[in-house]
Amino acid sequence: MKFTTRILAVSAIAMSIAACSNNDPDPRYISGQATVTFKPNTGDRYYMEVGEELAFYPLNGNMSSYPFSQKVEKRAMISYLLEEGSEPEKTPEYKNVYGVYVQHIDTIKIKQPLVYDVNEEPAYGDDPIGLYLDRTVFPTTLIEDGYLNLVFNIKYGNIKLDDPIHEVNLLIGINPDDPYEVEVRHNAHGDNSRVNNQYCIMNFPLKALPDTEGKTVKLTLKWNSSVTGKTESVQFDYRSRTDW
Repeated sequence: MKFTTRILAVSAIAMSIAACSNNDPDPRYISGQATVTFKPNTGDRYYMEVGEELAFYPLNGNMSSYPFSQKVEKRAMISYLLEEGSEPEKTPEYKNVYGVYVQHIDTIKIKQPLVYDVNEEPAYGDDPIGLYLDRTVFPTTLIEDGYLNLVFNIKYGNIKLDDPIHEVNLLIGINPDDPYEVEVRHNAHGDNSRVNNQYCIMNFPLKALPDTEGKTVKLTLKWNSSVTGKTESVQFDYRSRTDW
């Protein structure tokens, strides 16, 4: 599937949700942001998983039902309010669960990785791409809940409806000696004027990688950097999800 630079960015669905009637900041609440997985089938309430040990559930009455159709799992960025001094619950699924008021949801496009095929090499492209990797800012590139949360930017020209389409893919199976080496590839389809900058987020599920069988391994991510002009790599700790 292809995406123009105009729709490569964050949101497929955006929801603004009233959490408080007062527009002024309420000192009883701490505001925050997180990338989460909306989990549709977890008993009598659904969770927004932040990590293996941390999850939220909505206190908003209008979000008591799962907000997405067909009960499918979704990745999203949320803004939320957490009551000052809240104590976490413990559940069979998570060590720490907090009730939060969800203020805003931006869903993140989920795209399946491609298994590398040398015959398809020209189609993958090798155009530069810039990755955000600063863990002190939100959002950033990282691995959460079995997904590669890819935060990046691409350069493009004066796009019109009939102009070239940019494609961004994650390739797996690129190194027969290391199944946990993956690569981001960008095909600009000749749109190389690069006068504009597009900020983007995509999530790639890593379900197709070999099961780590409960162990934590190093996952190597490679890309052609628009910053350095050469192939760069970074490593993440990775452990397979057990509930795909």
